Amino acid sequence: MRDDGSKRHLPDGAWRDTLLVTGISLGLYLLLGQDRFYKEDGPLLVLRLQRGELLHYAHFLYLPIVRAFELVLAPLGLGTYRVAVVASAVCTTLGLMATHRAMLRFGIERRDALLAAALVGTSPGIVFFATVVEIHGVFFAFCGLAWYCAARLDQAPGAGRACLLGGSTALAAFVHAFGNLLPACVLPLIFARRKHASLGLIRLLAVAGVVHLAAIVTLPMLARASGIPLPASNWLGQIRLYTGDTLLSELALLPSVVWAEWLVPFLPLSLLWIASINRARLVCGFLVGLGLYVLATWFLVRHAPEQGAYLAPIAVSAALLTVGHGYRRTLLACVVLGLALSVTSVRRHDTPTAGHYAADLQAATEIDKSFYILGTKQDLNPLIAADVSIEFIGISELVSLLADANGDPRAILAAVGAQIDGVLAQGKRVYLTESARNLRHVSEQANAIVAFLEARYQFQEIRHGVFHAWRLSR
Repeated sequence: MRDDGSKRHLPDGAWRDTLLVTGISLGLYLLLGQDRFYKEDGPLLVLRLQRGELLHYAHFLYLPIVRAFELVLAPLGLGTYRVAVVASAVCTTLGLMATHRAMLRFGIERRDALLAAALVGTSPGIVFFATVVEIHGVFFAFCGLAWYCAARLDQAPGAGRACLLGGSTALAAFVHAFGNLLPACVLPLIFARRKHASLGLIRLLAVAGVVHLAAIVTLPMLARASGIPLPASNWLGQIRLYTGDTLLSELALLPSVVWAEWLVPFLPLSLLWIASINRARLVCGFLVGLGLYVLATWFLVRHAPEQGAYLAPIAVSAALLTVGHGYRRTLLACVVLGLALSVTSVRRHDTPTAGHYAADLQAATEIDKSFYILGTKQDLNPLIAADVSIEFIGISELVSLLADANGDPRAILAAVGAQIDGVLAQGKRVYLTESARNLRHVSEQANAIVAFLEARYQFQEIRHGVFHAWRLSR
């Protein structure tokens, strides 16, 4: 640990190493690019992009960034889904590139800096979100930028670099709101890297924090004042939503959050940092960030595990603690282990049927002459991913109408029948998908709708590959 950071010189060949990290990681992430959405956010993001909607209530920059990728990649003819996957891969790679440069600026030796970047880049939680449509993959580019700015401040403390650090963490927060925690991860570690932190360094770290706060408060206000209609974030409402009445009683879930969001998604890196346990000051700085991130993650996703999405910035600080002790062969073996775990995680999630559904639906039906009654996201998500546009109604929408019906629900059922009859009168074919029909076992309203359709129409079974439906006719 050196205090004369301004005298650090990058080793010869450092840029070759960075390009090696960039090329291998980008190739890996693109090769593993998935054909299946992860949870509910991805389909909504792609739908917004397809509709030209570029505003998000909390994560302001994600949609414009992916839209920029669409414009650049337009000559390749990629659909919106695939462009969003490529954006995740490219941005995660840029974040890893910045991470490698940060390690060098922190004074880590050349081979150790390569190992640090490899340990981060092959962590299952990093690889997974580099291969799906999610904000976290794009966010990692700005996370890496923040770490690089932190390393430059550590290398040569100065007011300008402190402002750049605060600006970079604020920029990350505009991509994903969880970036507002980045200062709590980065600043304590910079402080802990000095055996005798001066009052001047403390002031610079405070400057970085103030710049971050000033940016996240004033820039949205200026954007709105200049006519950009940024949605207002209802953070108080969000806090109430996640808090509920049982928050304190759910502290018992904290260990499971540590397991599901840190230990497993970042193996083996999530354990390797313990080798630095004798460097008490550094470990304390690291644990401040880890503890705050774990608490925030528990607060948000204690009932819905996210495979480490929110703890990606901690992986960089864990790598910083891990390398530099020797044992390079052991760490190289850990890189291979992390890669194996990552590939397994991606392949387990990216089931083959996810990519086949849209193709089988198109082969079995003429989509421009058809109307579909869809059931669950298993019907809609593959179509969004394949950029297949169809005319449809979700049976869940009908269920909601029926559940909210005041008085006789037969009027709503009659309206459904009239709509379908109108579609048939246009010469179009109407299909009820398997998942829509199976919803009859989930609720009384769904059962009433399916029973109504069965009584009113003739059903002809259609099956092609993984697509299974019934054609309705009078």
